[in-house]
Amino acid sequence: MKNLKEVKDLYATLENSYIKKYGDDENSRKYVKWLKNTYLDSLTELTSGEIVEIEKPKIKTSFCFGYGFCGVSSQEQMNEASDLAERARKSEKFFISENLKQIDVQIKQAEDETRNGYLFGTGLNGFYTVGFMSEYKHSTYYGNKPHKVISADDRAGYIVALKKCKERFEKRLQTYLKRYGLRKISSWEFLCD
Repeated sequence: MKNLKEVKDLYATLENSYIKKYGDDENSRKYVKWLKNTYLDSLTELTSGEIVEIEKPKIKTSFCFGYGFCGVSSQEQMNEASDLAERARKSEKFFISENLKQIDVQIKQAEDETRNGYLFGTGLNGFYTVGFMSEYKHSTYYGNKPHKVISADDRAGYIVALKKCKERFEKRLQTYLKRYGLRKISSWEFLCD
């Protein structure tokens, strides 16, 4: 795993590659600052030298619950959706668990040995992202495109990076709750068409 100096070096590489590609002006500097502070959770370097970005998870504050089918529902379904919407507005535990689902899915996919980790890139800033899927799914969606499969060591390092991302996200969620509580949470129910 990277120490703090190595991580700062990766961010310096990000800044230098972006400025080299798009020019050294105020907008480029603002964009790189936005990437570092808002968009990216972390960067990790694979053993083969590619730099992979991990996007910062977004805090979800809106929750909707559907009930029924084709405009038809029972009173029980409507009450259940209403209860769920009420729970979303009043439960910190629900707020945290629903928000952690996005990173938990990424970790679960990365830990699934039946899936390969494919490098996709280059992203907005010239770095790669990793997508986990079966060989069949990859060939179905991408045909013969030569996406590189990451090694077992890189997979293990990526999983560690995702788990650290989850820890930082949990702290962000706790900070959000301390600052705003649940007053900015909106939830509603709707009759499905």
